[in-house]
Amino acid sequence: TFTGPTSGATLQFSGTLTDDNAALQSLTYTRSSFGTDTLEASLVAPGEVYFPTNGHIYEVVSSSGTWNQAKAAADLRTKYGVPGYLVTITSAEENAFVTARLSGDGWMGASDSVVEGDWRWVDGPENGTQFWSGNQSGARVGGNYANWSNGEPNNAGNEDCAQFLSGGTGKWNDLNCGVRTLPAYVVEYGSDSGLPTISSLNTTITTSPATWSVTTCAQLESIGANANNAWDTINLANDINCDGVDGIAPLFPSGFRGTFNGQNHAISNFTLNYSESDNVGLFGNIIQGTVENVTLSSGSVTGNNRVGALAGQSTNPTITNVVSNLNVTGNDTVGGLLGGDELSNSDVSTISQVSSTGTVISAASTAGGLLGYINMANGGTLTIQHCFTTGNVSASNDTVGGLVAYINEISGSGNENLTIQDCYTHGNITGASYVGGIVGNTGRASTNPSADVALNIQRDYASGTITGGFNVGGILGLADQMTTAQNTLAISNSFAAGLIVTGDQSSTGAILGGHTMGDHDVVMSGNYYDKTSTGQSVCTGGVEITCTAVNTDGSQASYFKNNSSDVPMSTWDFEGIWVKNAGLYPTFELVAPDPTPTPTPSPTATPVANDDSDGVSNAIEAAAPNSGDGNGDGIADSHQANVASFVDPVTNAYSTLQLDSACTVTSVGLIASTSVSKADMGFSYPAGLMNFTTSCGSVGFTATVTQYYYGVTDSSLVGRKYNSTNQSYSAIPGAVVSTVTIGGQNVMKLVYQVKDGGELDQDGVANGVIVDPAGLAKGTIGAPKTGIHY
Repeated sequence: TFTGPTSGATLQFSGTLTDDNAALQSLTYTRSSFGTDTLEASLVAPGEVYFPTNGHIYEVVSSSGTWNQAKAAADLRTKYGVPGYLVTITSAEENAFVTARLSGDGWMGASDSVVEGDWRWVDGPENGTQFWSGNQSGARVGGNYANWSNGEPNNAGNEDCAQFLSGGTGKWNDLNCGVRTLPAYVVEYGSDSGLPTISSLNTTITTSPATWSVTTCAQLESIGANANNAWDTINLANDINCDGVDGIAPLFPSGFRGTFNGQNHAISNFTLNYSESDNVGLFGNIIQGTVENVTLSSGSVTGNNRVGALAGQSTNPTITNVVSNLNVTGNDTVGGLLGGDELSNSDVSTISQVSSTGTVISAASTAGGLLGYINMANGGTLTIQHCFTTGNVSASNDTVGGLVAYINEISGSGNENLTIQDCYTHGNITGASYVGGIVGNTGRASTNPSADVALNIQRDYASGTITGGFNVGGILGLADQMTTAQNTLAISNSFAAGLIVTGDQSSTGAILGGHTMGDHDVVMSGNYYDKTSTGQSVCTGGVEITCTAVNTDGSQASYFKNNSSDVPMSTWDFEGIWVKNAGLYPTFELVAPDPTPTPTPSPTATPVANDDSDGVSNAIEAAAPNSGDGNGDGIADSHQANVASFVDPVTNAYSTLQLDSACTVTSVGLIASTSVSKADMGFSYPAGLMNFTTSCGSVGFTATVTQYYYGVTDSSLVGRKYNSTNQSYSAIPGAVVSTVTIGGQNVMKLVYQVKDGGELDQDGVANGVIVDPAGLAKGTIGAPKTGIHY
């Protein structure tokens, strides 16, 4: 039976001893923030509180009156035959205990009415004990406790009696004893003997985040759907496969504030399709949370505004050792990792050892290989370091960057500092305007002379083709207004090597495109560019800012490759961060060529027929797994013109190609990635590239391609495309990689669609024939692992 409310800071209930203990065992405690409190439980009557330190009982009496009236009433009260008295306070612990029970002002048993400034306890066992001498500048007497408020006691108007002040401060004040009234007084019951033995318990309650060990995609989704888990620690116990999980939504849309540790595991087949929704990603929003040591190995993310593989939106996150192979698509503000990132106050944020290899597409504007936009308007520090992107990044309109699309209004009253260092991009960057290999547009800075604003781009490079109408730069597209001496934008020790295609040469430069900097110039030092490969002859559009051209006549094509001694690489850390690569640009880990496999002879049966005209003999297809039915559809592969099974010379196991039933495979085979003229930076192909030609009967058709690979088992594989015409690689949009069982064997399965004349058709012409070298790829650099020293 409850006396009063059934929830709150103080509960009073009665029952049998068994009932009371059962009630305490079912008690639930909730705190608005993490910390430590004390639960006090005692077996007393309603209105009484027991202080186990001295064994006394206290009672707050809500009765308005003067101090004189309160003392007289207290002296008449008894408990268990023990007389009461106005409370006397002898320690800080007792003072805190009593004042925690007061909702407002209340009287205590102290007075200096006999001798002014001679403050004594006037009741109870301490009756007559002096604890203070003097006014507000006085002092404690005999080491006794006192807790006067600032400027008290001041005897302003014959104030001879003491009170507890409201507000929970525990402070004391002096008031007139017979004129001023207060709403309550505190009675204490206690002496050397008389009170019964009271059962009590004080226990410490510590509220802290929970820790979850996640083993399935469904479990991860369930945790992320509960906002109460937003402060928790979430650890992946193994690789997570989200294939077949229905209805998965962005985790923690209201903001994740805890720690997510992938523990070097991967999340595969992770697909979000919320084209009408904002803040779409694995996390809807990260607010001062930490995400580390995870690979998003396969899948795709589609949203409306603020879309990213890891999170749609973030505020001051800490992100370390995170890799995304996902394709990301949205209508506006799209990033390969984060859609947007807000800095606030004086917080420090770090994004380190991260990468994105998928394509990033914005239907409108603002697309970045890692981040769509960064808003620094409210102050703070952000460092982006040890990062790369290899996927293509594009927007139909403006503002596209290989790493960051838009740094929004680096301004406001607070100090802001953004550093992008030791990063690179290899993908093609395309937009209408404000297009840069590293950053698209810096926005504009404050004219507030008291705000220090700094943007530093250092030890970075871009090697992909950069295309835009105007304000196009190999490193930075547009540097907007930074008009005071406190605002600095510096690009240093970086280089550009990718072809720059522009419609306005006057706002295009090998390093920096346009700049409307007012009276304050961009600071550039130690920057270089490949004049031949970029097609540029100036460092910046408009007013020239100095940098240095190399390979001016085509004779130094490898100036930036397999090199750590030429500038600017001579200023880079090739001991702990960067690595040289033979014939390639620097990366973070060695890019080694795929090993050349030892070929295994094809089956010895003499090919006497090829009934389905797919270029593979009946005998070879008949020797395929599952009794010659490599795709497991119940029909022999040698009898289907749209299916072909053959020995993969890279794995020495069988692979199978399946197309729509209306299609005819005219040729098919596997080639090792080492045999193509250009390596795919950051990827190896454990089963090679399946190169095939097909016709499906009509011009402009779209075919569904399914590839099966026997002898390959790796859930982190993704589908990638090679185009020998322009020697480029790209992620296959919408590709799905899974593991299936055929004839008792585990088989890797890759499914995607190709349109005749579309971007995946190598000849690029709608001519009724598709040529399509593609296959399963594994990331070889930037993947989460231990032992990276940085």
